[in-house]
Amino acid sequence: MIVPGSLGPGVLPEIATSYPHMLAEDTVVWTQYLRERGRFIKRCWYDVHVGESVPVPNDLPPEIQTVSLAVTRKRIDVIALMGGVYHIIEVKPWGGYVALGQCLVYLRLFRSEYPRCRPTLPLIVCSALDEDCLTEFQFRRVGYYRVTLASEGTG
Repeated sequence: MIVPGSLGPGVLPEIATSYPHMLAEDTVVWTQYLRERGRFIKRCWYDVHVGESVPVPNDLPPEIQTVSLAVTRKRIDVIALMGGVYHIIEVKPWGGYVALGQCLVYLRLFRSEYPRCRPTLPLIVCSALDEDCLTEFQFRRVGYYRVTLASEGTG
C-alpha cells in the first residue's frame, strides 16, 4: 500500500528498452545516463504525477472525468534517490530553457505534494546543452548532466 504523500517503493535503476512516459529520443538519453551514472542511484520512480489536473465539465461521464484526472497532471520524468537526495530529473535531448522551466515547476510541486521526500534537487539530463542557459542553471541551482551518446565523435 502506498501512503499518500509517499512515492512508494520505487524500482532499481535498470536499463530497459523503454521507460514510462518517455519518448524514444528521451529513452536514448536516459539509457546512456544509466550506463554512465546509474550505479549512484539507489531507487527511482518514473512518470511521477504532480500538480492539478485540467478541470472538466461536471456533466461529463464519470469515466471521462477519471481519465482526465489521470492524464492531465504534470509528469516528472524521473525521481532518483542518490546519496540521500531526491533528484527531480527532466530528461531531454536538448537541455535548454524549456527543461529549466519544467525542472523549476516540478521541484515546487513535488516539494508541496511529497514533503517527506527531502532534500530535493532539480537535475536536467540531456545530450546537448544550450550554452545560453548555463548561467541561469547555476543561478536557479538546477543541476545538469550531459551524456555522451555512442554516435558522437564517430563517422
